[in-house]
Amino acid sequence: MERNFVSWISKNRKIHYTYKTDMTTSVDNCLLHNHDSYEIYMFLEGDVNFFVEGSTYHLNPYDTLVIRNNEMHQTVHFKKETYKRVVINVNPTVFKELNCEQYMKTFADRKLGEGNLIKGDYVRKSGLWDAFERLQQYAIRAKEEDNEIVIKATLVEMFYILHKSETHSQDPGAIKSDIIKSIMRYIDKHLSSIENLDQIAEEFFISKCHLCRIFKAETGMTVNRYITNRRIIRVRDMCRMGENISLACTKAGFGSYSNFYKIFMRETGESPRKGLKIVREEA
Repeated sequence: MERNFVSWISKNRKIHYTYKTDMTTSVDNCLLHNHDSYEIYMFLEGDVNFFVEGSTYHLNPYDTLVIRNNEMHQTVHFKKETYKRVVINVNPTVFKELNCEQYMKTFADRKLGEGNLIKGDYVRKSGLWDAFERLQQYAIRAKEEDNEIVIKATLVEMFYILHKSETHSQDPGAIKSDIIKSIMRYIDKHLSSIENLDQIAEEFFISKCHLCRIFKAETGMTVNRYITNRRIIRVRDMCRMGENISLACTKAGFGSYSNFYKIFMRETGESPRKGLKIVREEA
């Protein structure tokens, strides 16, 4: 049951702010996923583990995570109770538009699943929470006021504080599954050449059945679906660099454009030409 919801989207649709409170209805109701945008996620209330690429963070109030545009992540709920959070999604091109490209490395200059967490005590002491509160008030008044410029100014301030936080957080409290992280790194390195799960199982001297079981238990996603999503990300990255879609999907390991088309439609609900159009325009 939804309790509270505030949402604001910039005119060019490259910044999306959401404050949401609802009642979780299951112990695990968010699938592993990724975005084209960078994400700032602040946890406020509930009982949640946040999974990012093989690292799991048990969150306390005001804990904040920064997530790259190609990091697979999900929230896992342990109780049916109130769940409150703030999520800000930012297109990578926004940093150039706001003349603050130096702050982008907080998101981009990290290994997958590492350096995501900024602890709540720093969030409150640094002024980041104060900036979040101001941003929310601006978002609430956005329907009555043309205040996009002040929202963006506050966002730059938040980027600055996040940038300064790098010396204050080294993933304290992160639970890391070494075998899962190793499997993910192997998949990423051999993405275009993986033909079946036997290839991965043999690399790690485990049975295919055990591989599927531990991967699903840790991530909530099958190995095959993880590979599929990684390949879609690879296609998006290549298209952003100007690569032709048909060639990109072959290089990413889909085999053919027809196979990629079918899978992309299943995963995203839209055609590659439509789903990758924004990526090509931003390149």
